[in-house]
Amino acid sequence: MSEFKKNQPVKFTNPRGQMKTGKYLGEVNTGAGRGQGVYAQVEVDGKTLKVRPSKLRAA
Repeated sequence: MSEFKKNQPVKFTNPRGQMKTGKYLGEVNTGAGRGQGVYAQVEVDGKTLKVRPSKLRAA
């Protein structure tokens, strides 16, 4: 579904509007319901974060 490759450098804006960079790890589907759905997993400074795919850009 995603056009990104594993370990590809990506950048995204967090909810506070700050630009972050990291590497793409894959996608995870957290199910149905409010706040759920498909998220991209991005590693930033050794931490794995869930990011909405609409916020993700290639670096």
